[in-house]
Amino acid sequence: MTHTAVLIFHFWLSALMSVAGLAAILLKKGSRPHRLAGNIFFGVVPVSIVTGTVLTVMSPEKLLQAWVAAPGIYLALTGWATARRWQGVGRPFTLLGAALGAFLVVTGIPFALQEAAKPVGAPGGWVFIAVIAALLLWFTLLDVRVLLKGGATGHRRTARHVWRMGLSTIIVTASTLTAATLHYPKLMSPVLYIPAYLAIGLTLFWLIRTRFFSKRLGAVAA
Repeated sequence: MTHTAVLIFHFWLSALMSVAGLAAILLKKGSRPHRLAGNIFFGVVPVSIVTGTVLTVMSPEKLLQAWVAAPGIYLALTGWATARRWQGVGRPFTLLGAALGAFLVVTGIPFALQEAAKPVGAPGGWVFIAVIAALLLWFTLLDVRVLLKGGATGHRRTARHVWRMGLSTIIVTASTLTAATLHYPKLMSPVLYIPAYLAIGLTLFWLIRTRFFSKRLGAVAA
């Protein structure tokens, strides 16, 4: 299979994740369509990891790009696990997610050092990498806290599910649209990023609602 074929397949997988993620955000929380969309979103993750790994092996120079996109996978994993029963797949998948988060934090250090060593005048990419790594460290520590407490409950559980799945959708959507414009510059337009803006707005709406105004929504269907 050629690099182009894998790239196209990976792109459409990302597009499917984006559509499924947006649908999950839009649909009524806890409903069957919402769970179906969320499961499709999460179900594409393993295949996306495989295709992304193949692309990285084919083009090692893209390793940093793969690292930048990886938080979307981590958030999808831990966000989906939050909505599962803790005694079922919730705990092991949260543990797996925490391990992935820690791995990304550690592997981000050499990337930051590499960018910082670039000549003066080069883009300060190390700051961007350091910010991502710091956020990942924070998120991973939250995972550890949840593991130590034996799972999240009530509206905190719902909020955790919402912001992690929402942020994952934002990352996947923005990455997919950016990749499209890189390969097809004529598509470049602010209008193209409307799905990403929509994901940001809806995630903020549901996060505020579930975290501060609707504690009754704590029971996420598993």
